[in-house]
Amino acid sequence: MSKIIIADDNRAVVMYLAEMVKRLGHEPIQCSNGKEALNKFIEERADLLLLDNSMPVMDGLQVCREVRKLPEGVHVPIIIVSGYNSESNIMEGLDAGASDYLAKPIVEAHLIAKVKTYLKTHSLFKNDFDLVKQHVVLFNRYEIKRFVGYGSHSVVFLASDKEIEGKMVAVKLLHENAVINEIAQAFIENARQFSKLESENIIRILDFGEFTGRLYLIQEFAEGGDLANILKYRNFDQMEAFKLASDLIQALKCLSAANVIHLDIKPENIMVSGENYKLGDFGINAMVKKTGTVPINHTIWGTMAYSSPEVIESPASITHKSDVYSLGIVLYQSLTGDNPFESDKPAVIMARQINFTPPAVTDHHREFSKSFSSLIQQMLNKDPEKRLSAAELEKLLPPILKEISATPETKIPSDFKKEAGADKNKQVVQEQKAANPSRFSFLKKAVSAQKLASAATVLLAFCISVGVGFAAYKVFNHFIFKGPTVLVGAVNVTMCSKCGLIEERRSQDIKDIKCGKCGERLGYARTCNKCGRTYPYIPLTIEELPKNKAEYAKMNAERQQCPICKSQSTTSSVLTEKQKEQGPNPVPKAASPTAKPVKK
Repeated sequence: MSKIIIADDNRAVVMYLAEMVKRLGHEPIQCSNGKEALNKFIEERADLLLLDNSMPVMDGLQVCREVRKLPEGVHVPIIIVSGYNSESNIMEGLDAGASDYLAKPIVEAHLIAKVKTYLKTHSLFKNDFDLVKQHVVLFNRYEIKRFVGYGSHSVVFLASDKEIEGKMVAVKLLHENAVINEIAQAFIENARQFSKLESENIIRILDFGEFTGRLYLIQEFAEGGDLANILKYRNFDQMEAFKLASDLIQALKCLSAANVIHLDIKPENIMVSGENYKLGDFGINAMVKKTGTVPINHTIWGTMAYSSPEVIESPASITHKSDVYSLGIVLYQSLTGDNPFESDKPAVIMARQINFTPPAVTDHHREFSKSFSSLIQQMLNKDPEKRLSAAELEKLLPPILKEISATPETKIPSDFKKEAGADKNKQVVQEQKAANPSRFSFLKKAVSAQKLASAATVLLAFCISVGVGFAAYKVFNHFIFKGPTVLVGAVNVTMCSKCGLIEERRSQDIKDIKCGKCGERLGYARTCNKCGRTYPYIPLTIEELPKNKAEYAKMNAERQQCPICKSQSTTSSVLTEKQKEQGPNPVPKAASPTAKPVKK
């Protein structure tokens, strides 16, 4: 049974929603205003909130912002239920941090479906949250400390090994809904084989099994995080990329010797430990080759933008060279800032992986090592038979190192990140033309000017008709079906705890962002109405959360009081520019100037 807070100044609406919540088997907590709803959340720590956006004392949007500032309010689902349904109203709700926005009159089936979906998603995170909050000790040995990462299939925690003082490990737990017989068997078999691998460039698996119905791995902890976090901010110079290539080729050699294929090599799965790069995330997607070929029905949970052509076209022919291809993409991306096969559409990614050969790295910077560029091109060969193995790649590294030592810091300009993603289809045509110039020359001679003119006329007419149809579709789709663009997180005014920088930031959890000036921790900017001082309110972290609710309320209150005059009741959040324009208690905008608000 979940606790659901219902807040609306219309008593009839509250009773109606409460009855619906009871029928779903959950406990409704009824509130008549926003202030009461906020207090109830702090006391009860509910699993979902249904808020009206125009309540007295504190409206639903204000409640939403305040809940998002609390440690346990970061991921709790909040649905704004409002009588105003214009796009601007919906965007205001999402900007405040709401998970969803429903317009009245309420369609019961819609609300029930959303409540069920959000409660299911939140329950997954809540269980993991409790493991961190209570510092659960697994098997009387590994004490959970904090979150490291959270994905669609699993969650990773940082834990301390109580048997070895000072040793930290990574605990990977698969989500509860991932435990099915087929996956569990493959997971355990692979983990057993991978735990035997010994290489300085592979994350070691220390233990594996099942915990409270969930599959787990205990792994070596890499304190430097993953490669993806580095590539968000900069490209590698060629010496850095060479170090990455050298380390990962050693990892691939070890896998090949053990007859293991990773099948999901990407920046997120390459970890940084000291000055070394290590391959990690062995789980469901990886496999042990017991025969010469891979079963056709083998399930692959890899990432398409880093998968080799044979993974897409003929899984039965997958070999260790499939991992070589994926590493080639990672090296190309680390140097250029771009994955040339990436797209929002899976069909486009598949087409590029099969047909498109990206330009050589030297085409983007002539000072780059030609040997290093050639090595990457050979790794990206579409034909696995012509692609080099890890052992063959290793033999080519010494002369490459000698060549790049002359200009180790050669780096592609940062603006290439924007240029590299533009018009990749045009690049495909250019590559095909360069690969087979005689074909294009023959076509040019075979087609007469008259035929070309006729074809161009037909093509132009076709393009115009398609363009008009597409424009009509977009207009129709915009006004009939299109919803607002969803930007995750609420907009708040933040203040740095060190340098005092004040700025507006959109964040889902303020603990995940740092000051853009000095890199220190941020807090929510608050102003004391008594002494006029502005100060940062820094919410409690998961580690600081006490188990006692009264103690939690006391600690939270102390953090909100003014550090100078110790006043608390007279402090208030600093308003954003948009909130200042709207005034302290803005009236929600109607859908149009002539539209009347829906009576609640």
